[in-house]
Amino acid sequence: MYTGGADGIVKGWEMQNGIEKCTMALPQKGVVTSVASSLDNEFVMAATLTQNKIELFRTASNNRIMSYTGHTDC
Repeated sequence: MYTGGADGIVKGWEMQNGIEKCTMALPQKGVVTSVASSLDNEFVMAATLTQNKIELFRTASNNRIMSYTGHTDC
């Protein structure tokens, strides 16, 4: 399971015991408004109001691999 917060951080959690398993930070400080993961949990997307971007992370490395832009408003 993945969550996002007002601190611009996406966290991954073990469902069975609630232990944090990973942390991924947005490149610019901003509120994470939604989070979605691929079915195999290899990728996580996080939407943010900062510059109306969506960030794609690879969960194995916790690295951001791509930014998606194009929306002009939230």
